[in-house]
Amino acid sequence: MDAAQHTFVTETGQPAQRRRKVRLACNPCRARKTGCDGRKPVCSACTLRGWEDKCGYPDSVMQPSAALTLVDLDRRLQKLENEARADSGLPPSSTTNFLPLL
Repeated sequence: MDAAQHTFVTETGQPAQRRRKVRLACNPCRARKTGCDGRKPVCSACTLRGWEDKCGYPDSVMQPSAALTLVDLDRRLQKLENEARADSGLPPSSTTNFLPLL
């Protein structure tokens, strides 16, 4: 199958535009399970309903950034390598001489 078989076309023959995915919907849109455009301070759906005072976004509980995760993994790797060296009788290393992955 090629990509052309999966393209949606409107009645005018133009390719359909994909909906933009909002990273985080406001609280009322999440509760109603409706589409939210993510506008701040008040999304369009809440503006249309007159809920400007109710529209708010949850505190961010996003996953840690990849850089922080890599730092934690590097620390864990260093600790495990030092433990392995201690078990094998080799001196512990203060730095690991790895080439960065691209």
